[in-house]
Amino acid sequence: MINALKNHEQLDLIISHLNNNQSKTFAWDEIKHNLFNDNDSINRDIIKQWVEYIANSGLVTKGQIRGAGDDSNLVTTIKWSGVIPGFIKSGGFNKQHKDLEAEKTKQEEIREIELEKLKYDTKLSKWQVKVFWWVFFAGFIGGLMGVISLTLELEDRGYIRLPIELRESKVEQNRTLESSIRNPTLPEINDSL
Repeated sequence: MINALKNHEQLDLIISHLNNNQSKTFAWDEIKHNLFNDNDSINRDIIKQWVEYIANSGLVTKGQIRGAGDDSNLVTTIKWSGVIPGFIKSGGFNKQHKDLEAEKTKQEEIREIELEKLKYDTKLSKWQVKVFWWVFFAGFIGGLMGVISLTLELEDRGYIRLPIELRESKVEQNRTLESSIRNPTLPEINDSL
């Protein structure tokens, strides 16, 4: 079956014709004769599909009659129903077509955005693989140095007590520093100029 909404103007024409002839039942041949003036560019199969589409849309009362002549199979017929005036006021098949096109455009834009996002995610993930461990180790070393510095500062202020060996080495370092400050030794200057 062809996409009947592509022919939304013809479908709206058929629905309007049904609305104007509320008491009559139409088959495809009558619609072709009354609306399309037996136009040969619109073949009977297309009109049959339009009638079938309208019949299955729930807008009309659907029926079947036995075809005449070479079309002896059952033929779908359509008749006006009370839903048609509201459907026409709301825009008909033309509005459905526009809504469908707008939705398709929106979905296409969303797809393009998702592809763009995927492209950037791929670039970012490659960068993360190359840089992650370097940044991780730099952060780890910085964090470790921060903890050591904080521990030493708190120990100097007396908030925590370090084990005896560390404390003794720290005291020895302080004594050496104090003695070098009290007894500075200046380098000898040679005046041999």
